[in-house]
Amino acid sequence: MKTKHVVLGVGSLGWLLLIADLNPGVAMAATDCGAQVRAAQAEWRSLSHGRAQVAPSQTIVTSDGQRLSGSAINYGRMLVGQAESACDAGHGDEAIAYVREALDLFHPAPRH
Repeated sequence: MKTKHVVLGVGSLGWLLLIADLNPGVAMAATDCGAQVRAAQAEWRSLSHGRAQVAPSQTIVTSDGQRLSGSAINYGRMLVGQAESACDAGHGDEAIAYVREALDLFHPAPRH
């Protein structure tokens, strides 16, 4: 089976996290869980091209050279959905934890 590669940009979640890295206290106070969930949804849509399901064996190469499996993107979609549900239920800390877990899937640490 041939592997399909797609090159994608960082997306809005990357910018949100860059801001959080620069000044975590201000960034977290300035953005509620709803904004973080929407940013995670935008990031997922960017990676999946808006498809409800990505083929698990598909490899996606991001603009920073990271390789993501379709199954990781699909799991990230589930995490974003959990974050949205938690945020809607008023569980902001839980929602942010789901968003961060999705981020870890969408932007894995470089391997050495």
